[in-house]
Amino acid sequence: KMLNESDHDGYNKYDRDYYYDKRYKKKISLIISSIIFLIIT
Repeated sequence: KMLNESDHDGYNKYDRDYYYDKRYKKKISLIISSIIFLIIT
């Protein structure tokens, strides 16, 4: 039981890190595209 809980926590932590990483990259690409848009216009 204890091992299962620890495995579950590890999976959740990995999932959360992956989610934040994805969101962070999405934010960066949004910033880059808005900068490019400003340069073009």
